[in-house]
Amino acid sequence: MERLEAELYPSGCVPLIYNIVEMMVEEKRKHRNVTIPAAALAVVMQLAGKEMERIAICAEDGGGSAAETLKEENEVMLRLRAALNA
Repeated sequence: MERLEAELYPSGCVPLIYNIVEMMVEEKRKHRNVTIPAAALAVVMQLAGKEMERIAICAEDGGGSAAETLKEENEVMLRLRAALNA
């Protein structure tokens, strides 16, 4: 709000105000929590797993490491599986 107030007082530039508000909304959106049914999450994980298999094959065919290519994705999948099994 301080950024908005600082910009409003001297100029009142409408596009700038919209930009600041959009940035604030995006910051709030990044930190929100959502709830989805476990079954829906399981389906999404199955689809993601199939896509990860495809990416792994492409990485290996290109001479790369599937494990290194999918390191971040594997970590996320492990956290999701732990959440489903909790």
